[in-house]
Amino acid sequence: MIIANGTIETKIKTGGGIDPDTDYPIAPSVSWGNPIECQYRANKYSNKGKANGEAFTIASYEILIDEQPYNAEMLRLRDISGRILRHRSRAVTGSMSNPDFGLIWEQNR
Repeated sequence: MIIANGTIETKIKTGGGIDPDTDYPIAPSVSWGNPIECQYRANKYSNKGKANGEAFTIASYEILIDEQPYNAEMLRLRDISGRILRHRSRAVTGSMSNPDFGLIWEQNR
């Protein structure tokens, strides 16, 4: 059991492929799945990143969810009030690893 302080949403791609008449690619449509309650905490959070004169935030999160089948390439993390976590004006998205025992999630922006 977790103490939820946020939610995650899975990025879902549907459609796409090649148009059989023109042989041009068809862009897939992208949407976000249903929110799943999670408990997250920042492992690392630093505003000291700098590249090409631009400052950016480095953040690493540990995200726990109740035991359930979960598989995704991308996810979106929201806080308990429903706001997407943001660093500078960019939305937080990341790739997950180890889906059976929680999510280790990193964002470099």
